[in-house]
Amino acid sequence: MLAAFDRLLQEPPGVTEQSGWRLRLLELLWFGLKEARACLFAGIIFAAILLMPRNGIAGLPRYDLLLLIAVLSQAWLLRYKIETWDEFKTILVFHSLGFALEAFKISEAIGSWRYPEFAYTKLMGVPLFSGFMYAAVGSYMIQAWRLLNLTCRASSAVLDELGGCR
Repeated sequence: MLAAFDRLLQEPPGVTEQSGWRLRLLELLWFGLKEARACLFAGIIFAAILLMPRNGIAGLPRYDLLLLIAVLSQAWLLRYKIETWDEFKTILVFHSLGFALEAFKISEAIGSWRYPEFAYTKLMGVPLFSGFMYAAVGSYMIQAWRLLNLTCRASSAVLDELGGCR
């Protein structure tokens, strides 16, 4: 269902037949829909963070439940081809970098942050779900890039230097 919606967003009907203020209004509407759709994973993650009770649910710690929601959400996105495996790999890089940044921030040398609640899924004092906050940003960027049909245009020398940008 979402794959069909994505195709509709990439080729919105009726836009090319319009001109003037109607064209601008339709473009604004479709842009807003594409942006909202690109925020799907981020919306799930941040809604879960905001709505999850501080004490968790049914004896399960909050951080562990947030990790479960993030993993199940990502599995759902992959299962229904809302995100591709290549997109998932990129999101995994965001998750890994985000987790590393969180571990750095709570280290004794820096000490600018801490995760006080208990969790079974903490590593180095950092709950594993924390990397998904960064992954949510990565997911948004990837989805927006695809839905807005963005491309890079540069000279072949620049593309060769960057390893290609498409």
